Amino acid sequence: MEDGDDVPVDQGWAWVVLAASTVINIIYSGILKSFGIFFIEILDVYGGTVSTTSLISGLQFTVYCTANLPVLMILLRYQSVRTCQLIGIIISTLAYALSSLTSRLDILILCQSVLNGLSIALIVPTGIVQVGRYFRKHIGLANGVLMAGLSLGGLVMPSLIQLIVQEYTLHGALLLTSAIVLNALPAAVLQRPPEFYRRLYKIKWKQRLATSQEMISCESENTNNVNEMDLLVGTKNKNKLGYQISTSETKLSTLHSKRATRREKDVTLTSNSMPELLHSQHQTRHKKDIHFQKVTDINEFRHFSSMSAFECASVPNLSLSPERRSKEQAKSDLGSEDWLTVSCIPTVIASCKESGRILLKNKIFLIFVAFYTTGTISNETVTIYLPPHAKETGIESSNIAWLISIHSVCDFLGRVLCGYLADLRWMKKHNLILVSQVVTALLPQFIYLYDTFFKLAIFAALFGLMSGVVFAISSPVLKDIVNEEHFASAIAVAIFVKGAVLGGMIPLLGYLRDLTGTYHVTFHCMGATSVLAVCVLILFAIVISKHSP
Repeated sequence: MEDGDDVPVDQGWAWVVLAASTVINIIYSGILKSFGIFFIEILDVYGGTVSTTSLISGLQFTVYCTANLPVLMILLRYQSVRTCQLIGIIISTLAYALSSLTSRLDILILCQSVLNGLSIALIVPTGIVQVGRYFRKHIGLANGVLMAGLSLGGLVMPSLIQLIVQEYTLHGALLLTSAIVLNALPAAVLQRPPEFYRRLYKIKWKQRLATSQEMISCESENTNNVNEMDLLVGTKNKNKLGYQISTSETKLSTLHSKRATRREKDVTLTSNSMPELLHSQHQTRHKKDIHFQKVTDINEFRHFSSMSAFECASVPNLSLSPERRSKEQAKSDLGSEDWLTVSCIPTVIASCKESGRILLKNKIFLIFVAFYTTGTISNETVTIYLPPHAKETGIESSNIAWLISIHSVCDFLGRVLCGYLADLRWMKKHNLILVSQVVTALLPQFIYLYDTFFKLAIFAALFGLMSGVVFAISSPVLKDIVNEEHFASAIAVAIFVKGAVLGGMIPLLGYLRDLTGTYHVTFHCMGATSVLAVCVLILFAIVISKHSP
């Protein structure tokens, strides 16, 4: 746990958060990778062109990448991850439910692109942030499990979507998909914010302090009563000195023994707080050769009876009031009331401008954005256009879903394998991306040869193994380019540029299908984007070699 806030890092509820985030990834990634199946049905039911229908995915990527920046940089400062995900799931449910009720293609495009794109921005990146808050030592394992959920969703969901489309047609399948999305609600509810443990810690601290103060008050009253009785007896019975002395000595010895026992259990206090908590003074009077010892301070036995009362507080802070401690702790909490009283928007804008200025002056980063954008286009679009191409080739609908599943599994294996190879340092990270992009550039050029399910399955497997490499290694490559301070901003810029380019490329690929009558040119264009990525990567390698010591 973190010191002073009891957040269960790498233990306890952290694993529940990881499991919940993985379940959400399985549901959402599976539905998104199954869009190619919906794509076929939308073309048949609404009779729109491929370029028009592909606006759904194009606008969805644009909205997601655009909304991703304010969600991560602003909204999460005001709201918890749980709140964001609950809102996102409700929006996504409404998007699919409204899509099932409309008979107009433009409204369907609006619901599936704008609403779904916004919901993805509220759900997927916030889950990654939440896992990062709960894990430190096991962050690598946690991210691996989280990313595995993305591939597992692509394995399970396409066959299910294909089944409900066959049984209930397009509109029934969209309505049932909204119900499937609702199954992510319980997982989102489990996304307990770390601030919950910080607030609980403050409450426990105040309760322990109040309990200790009550015990102090009770002990003081009991001690005062005993001392007053001793003095009263000593005053009224001056003629019975023998009895007085024996009685007083017996009581004083008992009191001293209790005080010694309690002092052994007390909290060690600083010199500043000691006089306030423990103050005793013994005065000895000699009367008729007999020493009488009396207590002159009523706070003789004002001690803490239990060390647990301040087990959460350090000794130098014992004099700090709980209210002040709560305010100081609140300043460091995300979404605290003290933080909310300060407008963050000017600060965020100034920070973004400064980071943007620094990043735009970094030539290596600009080259990185270029190859990251061009290298990810083919992977993002193949699951959209492979199902309709397979249908035109004559593949059965049940086998089309298997093509998406094969691609998803191999995509996961490719990411794990390239990550392992990158750790071995047999070759540089950008060279691994270069090799994978060469393969993804060549495979689509032979699309006219893939005329059977077996051949298309081989294409999906090889393409999945290679096209996901750029996603797995781009983050480590980026860390070598920019400072840690600007790393988050660099990721946001790269995602934003990719979303803007994809928003135009997806409809363009659909337009090529409408223009030529086949998907061959569409796949050739996919491969061409990987060729551009190869050229940019060669330039990247040259620049890196010049700047390396």
